[in-house]
Formats: sequence, structure tokens, C-alpha cells
Amino acid sequence: VTEEQLRMRVFPYTLKDKAKYWLNSLKPGSLMTWGAIQKKFLEKYFSTQKTDMLRDKILLFAQQDDESLCEAWERFNGLLNQCPHHGIPLKLQMRGSYKTKTPEETYELFEQIAMETQHTDTRGKRIAGGSNDSSSVQISKLEQKLDALLALNSRNPLKEVCSICETHDHPTISCPFGAAYPEFVQEQAKLVNSYNRGPINDPYSQSYNP
Repeated sequence: VTEEQLRMRVFPYTLKDKAKYWLNSLKPGSLMTWGAIQKKFLEKYFSTQKTDMLRDKILLFAQQDDESLCEAWERFNGLLNQCPHHGIPLKLQMRGSYKTKTPEETYELFEQIAMETQHTDTRGKRIAGGSNDSSSVQISKLEQKLDALLALNSRNPLKEVCSICETHDHPTISCPFGAAYPEFVQEQAKLVNSYNRGPINDPYSQSYNP
């Protein structure tokens, strides 16, 4: 018995009420593969609009000011679980890779830091013991590292690997497939523009923007 056959056998037992009635109302033999079952089920209970909304939330995800790193990580994974068919590559979810780490290793890095700081990690919240507490300093450093990780791809657009099609031919903001991720590409463009401007508008600089 293959994994696909096992899924097809178990699937009817995961439904109840209206969903089970819907499955039984389908024409016998109309769903012969697991892919066909998935497609039919999502068309019925997961609209394109809802899928697009959750995809946008995943692509544009950011930690909130009053949210701990652990809470943010849990919220991010919650979005992924709400839309398991999002189709967003892990590399795009992680906004690239961290130095020499692969997207998979980057994910594990987030997971590890979130677990290690789940009882102490804060952002925009007071920590008992005052602002000089050594743990708050460590937390701040971790947050800075994660912020740098999320911005890594946009800070070197000429050398980066495109986060969408994973090639070295062009930066993410110039990807020919960018039309499928307009808000993400727009966000990347803003980050790149912000970095290129720098803190001072030097008229002799190549990146001078009056």
C-alpha cells in the first residue's frame, strides 16, 4: 500500500457533518487520485480569495512591536498550518538563507532561538529587574541577528540568489515571475531602496538620491 493509497483510505474518516455529506454526494469513481481529492476539497472549502489572503500574510509576515520572538514564531507557523497548500518555497518563507546556511537550516535556527527564548524573549515589553538585566541584553542581540537575517537578501541585491526562482541571474525585485508575488516584490524593492539611500545623501556617491 502506497502513501497515496493510505491517505485516500483514511480521508473519509477525517470528515464529519456537512463535509462528510459532501463527499458522499460526489459521483462514484470521480476522485481516483489523492491530488484530485485535494483539489476538489479545497475548491469546496478553501476559496481562492482566502488562500491568497493567507499567502500574503505569510509573505509579508513581520514580528509585531509588542510581540515576543517566540510568539511571533508560533504565529508564523500557525499561518502555515492554516494554509498547508500555500505553495510558497521554504527559501521564500525564510526570505533567503543566512550566510552559509540552507533554508532548512535557517528554519531550524529560528526554531531553536524561539524555543531557547520562550520564557525571556521580549520586544516592546518591560522585563522584571530593570533595563540593565543581562538577559534583556542577550535577547536584544538575538533580535538584531534575526532582523539582519530577514533583511539579508535585500542588502546585497547584485549578489543575492533570487528568492522566487532561486537563480543567480537576477535579484528578487527583477524576477520575471515576480508578478505572482507583487506585494513581496514591492517589499523587497523598498528594502533595497532604503539600503541604497543610506543615512546621508552624498552628491558624489553612486547611490545619491536627492
